[in-house]
This record gives sequence, C-alpha cells and structure tokens, in this order.
Amino acid sequence: MNSPRSSVDANTRNRPISKPDSLSNGMHYSSAVPIALAINGNGAPHPDNTRVAQDLKLYLEDQNAVLVSEVQNLVSTVRGEANIRQIAAEIDSISAVVGKIIAEAESSGYGDMISQLSNCRARLLEAGDRGEDMANIGIGANATEWRQWTQTLPPIAFETAREAKEFIQRIDWVVNSGGVDEFS
Repeated sequence: MNSPRSSVDANTRNRPISKPDSLSNGMHYSSAVPIALAINGNGAPHPDNTRVAQDLKLYLEDQNAVLVSEVQNLVSTVRGEANIRQIAAEIDSISAVVGKIIAEAESSGYGDMISQLSNCRARLLEAGDRGEDMANIGIGANATEWRQWTQTLPPIAFETAREAKEFIQRIDWVVNSGGVDEFS
C-alpha cells in the first residue's frame, strides 16, 4: 500500500453497492468517494475535515436528482389512475432513494441532521400501507376514498424531496463553513 489509491481500494473493495445498476467509477465501489475513510473512531467526522461533507454533498446531489425523478413518476402514476401495484412500486422507489440518503448521512456522521427526512419517508410508507389496506378490502380506483387517498401522496412526496434538498443545503453550509456543524 504505497499509494493513497491502494489504501482506498483496499478499504472499499467490499463495500456493497445498493443497486446493481448504480454508477461505478471502475474501482468496484459506488461513485461516491468512500466517506467512511474520513470518520474518526466515534463515527463522527473529524472537525477540520470538510472532505467528508464535500463527498457527502456530491453523493446527495446525485441521489436527489434520482429522487426528484421518482417523485415525478409517482405524480404521473397517481394522475393516470394507476392501481395499487403501480403506486406501491413508485412509493418503494422513493423510499429506496431516501433510504440510501439516510444511510449515507448516518455513515458520514451526519445522521442527526436527517430526522425530518426520516419522518417524511415514514409518512410516505404509512400512506402506501393505507392504500394497500384499501385495495385489500376491494376499494378501487373508481371509489371516492381511493381518489382522496391518491391525492395525499404527491404532497408527501414533494415534502420528502424538499427535505432532501434542505439536507443538501445544510451539508453545503458545513462544507462552506469549514466543517463546523451548527445545525445539530
């Protein structure tokens, strides 16, 4: 391990990639630089190391682009009077992206900044469960209750995307302030 690249490769070679189709930089780990390398033994970023926050910000911006696309897909699906399977698939897609954001924030030492985002994800999943329950008892797309339920989904999804964007802005502030986090 004479080069810095060798040490990075050795520490990240077995890092799981969440999706088989996720971007790769050719070194067998996801396109986000391995953030865990810059974390101290307590699971928190080194106070003077803005690299962790910079890498996290880049990762979050990529995931946010995917999230916005998934939210748009959900809105289109709801407008198209889709069935529960189609809607549930869109909810699951949004939840998966938010889950990646949450996991990366936690592994980077910024998990204390994502409570609102976690709450939005939980609300979206709960709304999905309500739809599943309605479908299981035979309430379909032509029912008033179904339409009322589907109309609750876009606002929750938009709030989720807004919280993700605000988290990125908080990380950007950390980057620009030299690694000092006053949001905790």
